[in-house]
Amino acid sequence: MIEQVAAECGDHPDLWPKRLAHQFVLGGLEDRAAARRMTGDWIIFATHEGRNFYLGLGTHDEAARDPDALYQRLRLGGEWDFPFLFG
Repeated sequence: MIEQVAAECGDHPDLWPKRLAHQFVLGGLEDRAAARRMTGDWIIFATHEGRNFYLGLGTHDEAARDPDALYQRLRLGGEWDFPFLFG
């Protein structure tokens, strides 16, 4: 992606950040749409005492392939902030 932006905007480095952000966001969406995977991510949260605590993102494939590994990743990332969720 960087090589493509460099080829398109090489003489104007001030345009690189805007073009790169555009490629990153829209290019990623176009690729996902072409692969028919527009909804491949889950927002994962836990509810505690009536409040939602957002823990991270996970793909459908990740959850199906190895749910224990997904849980461990979420635990490692969130246990420090939300120890009451992982007790």
